[in-house]
Amino acid sequence: MRTFAAFILIFLSSQATLAQSPVWYEGSLVLKTNEVVVGKLSVHPVHDIVLCKTEDALMVYTADKVQSFYFFDVQSNLNRKFISFQEKINAFTTHALYEVVLSGEIKVLRKLIADFADPDNHRDSYHYFVRLREEIISINKFRSKVYPHLISASGSLSRRINETGWNPNVHADIILIIDYYNREVRSKSILARN
Repeated sequence: MRTFAAFILIFLSSQATLAQSPVWYEGSLVLKTNEVVVGKLSVHPVHDIVLCKTEDALMVYTADKVQSFYFFDVQSNLNRKFISFQEKINAFTTHALYEVVLSGEIKVLRKLIADFADPDNHRDSYHYFVRLREEIISINKFRSKVYPHLISASGSLSRRINETGWNPNVHADIILIIDYYNREVRSKSILARN
């Protein structure tokens, strides 16, 4: 019994030590109802919640209530965008918040691994994903699930990969490949409109 009590005491004290006060950013939040809320935002992506502080109230929004939200991160000098997606895990349906790393027809998303992960360590503190159509795919499965689609849909991508030496198994190169593909698709759609 004493061992269990000691374990609980150590666990609770470590949780208090790891707990951090929220970091607030000026931003806007779009709810699933298309209502826009402007205020100070604090994101907790591991728990899929967003805190929103306005003049009137402090609200907690879970991912199932959020469509997207945006804020400017002064420290990183970045406009950051998060979107909510519904996911099916076995028989259950859940919603999760993902940060958008790259926009376009093919999106690159990421999710912080854990609360205590260093958000400035972009390589080791995040899980990266690719959104193809309505499916969210781990970036580790890019070569088998996404790459064949990109190669067949793009006339110049294969040539560009050969010229640059991009490797479809390396995460940084995958982002470059998707960016090239998205720019090609965007320029084709602009040409088609004119």
